[in-house]
Amino acid sequence: MQQFRTEYSAQYPIIRKSTIDCYHAFCTVCSADVSVAHGGISDIQKHVASVKHALKAKLREAKPVSSFFAPSTDLSVINAEVLFTDFLVEHSLPFASANHAGPLFKKMFPDSDIAKKYGCGRTKTACIIDSLAKADADSIASELQSKPYSVATDGSNDYGAIKLYPLIVRYFNDNIGRVVCVLLKMLECTESSTGEKIFDLLDGEMSKHSISWTNCLSVAADNASVMQGKSKGVAAYLCKKAPAVYMLGCACHLTHLAAHKAWKCLSCWCRLLLLSK
Repeated sequence: MQQFRTEYSAQYPIIRKSTIDCYHAFCTVCSADVSVAHGGISDIQKHVASVKHALKAKLREAKPVSSFFAPSTDLSVINAEVLFTDFLVEHSLPFASANHAGPLFKKMFPDSDIAKKYGCGRTKTACIIDSLAKADADSIASELQSKPYSVATDGSNDYGAIKLYPLIVRYFNDNIGRVVCVLLKMLECTESSTGEKIFDLLDGEMSKHSISWTNCLSVAADNASVMQGKSKGVAAYLCKKAPAVYMLGCACHLTHLAAHKAWKCLSCWCRLLLLSK
């Protein structure tokens, strides 16, 4: 029985030693093992001359799909697509509007080269928005890494079984010279919304952007025990991570609870007092 020899690879670079045993060779074109036990080099010659190998070799010579799509190098067109995508986001317009924008621009501005090359449908718009969101998040994170900030969040279960926790941050923006309140990330919780799970969501996002809790001044949330609980709430786990952070409850909710209790001590209904006014 013939064994594989290194001379086979020297004569046919597409042939390598097989991982099966020493009586087989591996063809990189066909991604298949070829037996050389009977004829040695003649077995390889028969395989290379086979119809199967010829078809595989022809497919490898074909151009990749990406070569048929030339990348856009016109910055003016890219700028126009990004500006209109920003317009859709700013005014909360549906992505489907982008499918009609390109043909509309061509009719409105028939003499414009930018309008002729404009081609940003809903799919490309979604990709641009995703890229802009990541760039904004990185920009915000770089600010929070070196200056004090505050955090606010609240849970929502309007999206089926997934609970949404928007991570809102408040900090001083040096570029515009004022305090801003922006959305850093819309977090999703697919498990039970316990204090530990909610804190893990917040802490994971902060760690992802290398934002330290030591720069955090306060965390605002509602007055539910899952948030403000001293033993198993978010406040308890946050206190272990950053003892100096102040947990801030909802003042409006507290005022409402106080007013709800207070009106029961009155001698008449509040509605009657309002009508008498």
